[in-house]
Amino acid sequence: MKEKYRRMFNARSSALFRGEMFLLFLLAALRSVGAQVIDIPAGYPKFDAATIVTLEDERTLFIQFAPDDNDLTDAKVTVELPDGITFVSATSSAAFPGAPVPTISHSLAGKVLTLAVTSNGGTLAKKKTYQFEVKVKAECRAEGNITFPIKIMSGTVSKKPLSAGINVARPDLTLRAPNTTISYGGSPTTPKEVTYYLRTTTASEASSAKVDFIVDENVTLSDFKLNGVAFTPTVSPLSGDRHVYSYAFTSPSAMGGSKIKNNNDKKITFKAAGAVNICGLKQLQATVQYPHGTPSCGGIKSGTDVMLSMGSAGNPTFIPQSIQYVASPSSTTPISIENIPMNASTPVYVKAVFKNSPTAAARSVKLQLVQGMFSVIDTANMYIQVDNGPVSKVYGSSVFAKVPAESKQSWGYVKDAFKQRWYRLWLKTPVTVPPGSTLSFYYATLNGDIHDNGKKDVFYPQDWVHINNSLVQVDEATGFCNNTNKTSVQLQTPKLNYTHYQEKPALVTFKDQETKTVKVKVNPGSFNQTPAVFTAKAPSWLTITDIKLVPPGATLPAGVTVSYNTAGPNERSARIVSTGSAMFLNGCHLQVTYKAPVCGSDNKSDTIWYTAKQEWSGGHIDNISQVSQPVQFNCVVEGVGLDTFYVHRGTRGYPDVNNDGNPESTSLAHDSLITHTQCLPGDTGYFYWKGKIGPSGNYKYLDIPLEAAKTLGTGTFTMGEGAFAIDLSPASGRQVLLNGVAASNTTITYHQKDDTKGYIRIHKSDGLPNNGVVEVKVPFAITGKVGREAVGKITSGFYVSQNAISDPYDPASTPQKVGGDVREIRVTIPDMFSAVYPAPFTTTVFNTRAPKLNAELTYILFYQNYIPSTPLPFDKEARFIAYPKRITIELPAGYSLDDSLNIYRYHRTTGDVKKINTPESKVNNSDGTTKITWNLTDLYQTTNIAGPLAPGKWRLPDENWRGIYPKGTLKINPKAVGFKDSAYMKVSCEYWDPNTDQAYKNPYTGGDYVRYQRNLLRYDFDVKLKALQDSVMAYGPHVTGPSIEMRNNSSATLKYLYYYFDGPIKNVSMKLLDGGAKYSYADTTPNHNGCWVKVADLPSNKSHTYELTYTDTLPQCGDHKVKVYSASGFSSPWAPNSGAAYNPVGDPNFVEETEFTIKHAQNTMIRGAARFA
Repeated sequence: MKEKYRRMFNARSSALFRGEMFLLFLLAALRSVGAQVIDIPAGYPKFDAATIVTLEDERTLFIQFAPDDNDLTDAKVTVELPDGITFVSATSSAAFPGAPVPTISHSLAGKVLTLAVTSNGGTLAKKKTYQFEVKVKAECRAEGNITFPIKIMSGTVSKKPLSAGINVARPDLTLRAPNTTISYGGSPTTPKEVTYYLRTTTASEASSAKVDFIVDENVTLSDFKLNGVAFTPTVSPLSGDRHVYSYAFTSPSAMGGSKIKNNNDKKITFKAAGAVNICGLKQLQATVQYPHGTPSCGGIKSGTDVMLSMGSAGNPTFIPQSIQYVASPSSTTPISIENIPMNASTPVYVKAVFKNSPTAAARSVKLQLVQGMFSVIDTANMYIQVDNGPVSKVYGSSVFAKVPAESKQSWGYVKDAFKQRWYRLWLKTPVTVPPGSTLSFYYATLNGDIHDNGKKDVFYPQDWVHINNSLVQVDEATGFCNNTNKTSVQLQTPKLNYTHYQEKPALVTFKDQETKTVKVKVNPGSFNQTPAVFTAKAPSWLTITDIKLVPPGATLPAGVTVSYNTAGPNERSARIVSTGSAMFLNGCHLQVTYKAPVCGSDNKSDTIWYTAKQEWSGGHIDNISQVSQPVQFNCVVEGVGLDTFYVHRGTRGYPDVNNDGNPESTSLAHDSLITHTQCLPGDTGYFYWKGKIGPSGNYKYLDIPLEAAKTLGTGTFTMGEGAFAIDLSPASGRQVLLNGVAASNTTITYHQKDDTKGYIRIHKSDGLPNNGVVEVKVPFAITGKVGREAVGKITSGFYVSQNAISDPYDPASTPQKVGGDVREIRVTIPDMFSAVYPAPFTTTVFNTRAPKLNAELTYILFYQNYIPSTPLPFDKEARFIAYPKRITIELPAGYSLDDSLNIYRYHRTTGDVKKINTPESKVNNSDGTTKITWNLTDLYQTTNIAGPLAPGKWRLPDENWRGIYPKGTLKINPKAVGFKDSAYMKVSCEYWDPNTDQAYKNPYTGGDYVRYQRNLLRYDFDVKLKALQDSVMAYGPHVTGPSIEMRNNSSATLKYLYYYFDGPIKNVSMKLLDGGAKYSYADTTPNHNGCWVKVADLPSNKSHTYELTYTDTLPQCGDHKVKVYSASGFSSPWAPNSGAAYNPVGDPNFVEETEFTIKHAQNTMIRGAARFA
């Protein structure tokens, strides 16, 4: 075994030993001479703890010693107190059981504490051990080790110097927030809970603290609690538009009975909510002071800043809720539209309610108010209300644009009292509408009897004219954060239609006791709610023998009844009402039969009036529509009489009796089936007259005046030989028959007066036979000079003369004219209306990067119309004029279309659909643009066009087709070279003539018929991804922060959503701050810095904020950037390719990107004391 001690046997060691022993004997001799010896037990002097904490607990200094060989007289102990240490008390105590305890007194001179023994005459006996205790406290002083110098004294003589040391520590307080970002999702007024932990950063505990929370003045903090126990801080204003919430925890008892420790047992929670007008991020600062009073020790320490993401998550977006009529803004009882007052004096209010979405508050709105044509707005009575708050007046000064009630032939002539009243206006008014709140707008209207039509014609060719509907539209909503929503939304009341005539009847002529029937097209309007009355009133000399309201079909619909009333021999009426489900009845005619009296000695000219009345429960409106018809009674006929005048169209389509676009025969329609007064450009036909020469006179000249007068439409209604809408050439086709045989010795010529009138002159050199029957045919052609649609009347008549009249339009020539019988016909020239619309909107907005599946690319039309937007089919006749043969789409850079197209016929959603899988041509240009052409020919039956329809084919469109809707998958790549946020897609359509199998010629220009349109493509992907802090400080490889926020202000939910982190980090986790869900990395890209994290779907108009935690793979290499990409499947399932580094360029799933910087601390500080043995 080992030796316990080493043995020393050499001579030199022995000599040294003998010397040392000599010295010990010498020291013993000196001690016996008189030196006082004080023995100090091992470990003394000492403190009861290794550390004294400033301003906290007391510490006790224990001093033990024993006089060894002599009593210690006039015994004293002095202790020098270091700076910042204060004396508390001093005492003596037994060093061990049975040890003596002297009595002492103490005195403090400056920093020196003296303990003087007062028992036994101030003497401490030798060989006894004594203990003295001194209690001290640390004031606010610097940390570190301090020394207490100690002396054992006999009188003024120091017998033994000693010292004791202790470590001084200060409590270091902080406020730590586990969540550094609080997301409000665009609803700042909804309180969110904020959590802080009041704790120390070292082991030293604290018995008090004062906490301050500093925040923007528009943020309110409330419901403060410490570990669930409520407390109420004081609130004080600060500079910079801030305020501070302060509270002092004065003692452990105020904090649940314990001190503040280095753990999270002191949890402070409170609620934070913003004002409705708050914008952006708001910083919540936290500070803590120790102790709670003044002065502080160590200064005021900053805690964790918390970012309150309170700004709007997008734009204020109003959602239509309801619209109704009420008697006043305070009324809750709705008034149905058919019961509103129609006397134009009793107001009724429109109440429109919109709800703001939870995305952002609004501070002002622009509204558009639109009334029907029988209503005006009372701008003196407009009001606004938010939720159930007070109803506030909106003043007329808020109106910035207005349209007065219009006087028009279509719906009537406004009374003077209403000419400066508005039926349409725009206004802007300030109003604060918090997210999720409702906005109610009220305005008064005067309705009904606002017209005085006098003796003016009031009629409208369309079937529907709305009378007193109301529309309220939010055109713009402006928020508090430079966020404005310009997407219009509207509310509209039910639309009731007014009773009206749809045409003005042509001149009607009568002869002796002649009976004639006149038909006038009428529309009863909304006769289910408001019965309609049509009245015919003839001059007193003309008798009405019958009146009928003729429906479009064979019988009236179920529940519809018509009653008739006779007010006198020349006045009758028809009243229509529905008690069933029928609400509209388009295509009705008022049919009136008249009988002329026995001829007298003169002719008569007068007017028949047709009036309409609409019977509202809130007041009848008389003469709501009215038309006049010229009437002549020709009793005295001299020279020549005109019995017949009509137009005959020679160009015909195929028979289509049921008007469904499918002919019943491959032969052209019979003359008796078609409407001859309806002609298209390119049609030909002839005018026909028939009359009888008088019994005497031997006249050589028969003049036929022709006058064209347009009554409706935007085209020209001209007539003459050559370049006129109605071309009367060539002369070679003109015919004159006398008694059924071609007239001999006869010439027929046309003489032009101006663009609308002239006369046909028939010259028979050997005289017109007395009592001879004359028939005249003059060919015509409808030309492109009509320009657009035109409706007009053609007035014509007969007169004869012995000699040629040089100028029949000269009033001086009247005595030379014999006769003057006049007739009138109406001719309609519809427009061949073609269009390529950028449907469904003039701008296609990409507010996500998702492909637009089956997107409507255009709307292609070709049909004839009577009045703009009013189709008028050729009754019982199908006319195949043209069809769309090719569609060409030119795409700007960054946009693409799949090769296949879906073609919807007649309706954009429910129409019959056929597919074109391959384009006819496709050209990708070097500048990134693309031109694609599809041929539609195979969709149609282009041979035997009126025959049975072959399987899988469409019938060629007739003149009444409503268009096709090509749809395809439109994609966007904003990373493509040449891409622009706004660019035009050009769409063109080439029309083809199935009758010639050639390009259809424009009837107005003669060129090939190709229509073009541009559709603006706008990239407005309102999804924003950002790091809420530009950089984050890292103290090692494990890093927390920053928080990233993505706001989805687009119209669609971002589904199958991933984040990709491109940089030297791994093991990324994302904690959703609004809810706490945590998402961890799914895949790490091999051989590349980066990883994917799949998160929850992000709904429309919402934001998600995530706190990041991850491992930094290069913590030793200085600062470095991390790129963050988001990608989504949008509405379709999708997952990223984790086998390769992510490249957003060209990826249709790419959403948005941001970046942040990881900064590394240059040094690390370690607090505490180190002990070495």
